[in-house]
Amino acid sequence: RAAGHIEVDHENGRPAFEAALTHLRRGGTLGIFPEGSLSPRDGGLARARSGAVRLALSARVPVVPVGIYLDHERIRRVKTTISGMSETARWYPTGPYALTVGEPMVFSGPADDRALVGDCSEKLMRRIGQLARLSAWRIDRSLALDSWIMPRPAGLAN
Repeated sequence: RAAGHIEVDHENGRPAFEAALTHLRRGGTLGIFPEGSLSPRDGGLARARSGAVRLALSARVPVVPVGIYLDHERIRRVKTTISGMSETARWYPTGPYALTVGEPMVFSGPADDRALVGDCSEKLMRRIGQLARLSAWRIDRSLALDSWIMPRPAGLAN
């Protein structure tokens, strides 16, 4: 809360939605993971939830998609229990990662049109997927360039 986060109660998300909408209408910004949860353990993206697009449509603000890549082999899983609820946390202590920020996406129409919201959510996730693949390519290229410009160990032929 001290950092300005809006707490989401997974049993009742309406208060969080209203708080986020008020924040956006006052000119604030939000960081939202449209999947509503962590991505699948082996990589890729989960299906988008509708909240990010419904907020954008309701507040009439653009969505700036961001594609994130990190090495899934380096993710550490830690079981924890907080307030009687067990959870497996994921931790990425070291390793390369990249974020690629896309152009703002503007959606228009009524926020209660389920078909529209579904289509826009799928479009948003497709773009995030493209940007995540671009992030992965940037990491692969960076690692390849690092190995290319490193001095050749002594004794190896050219």
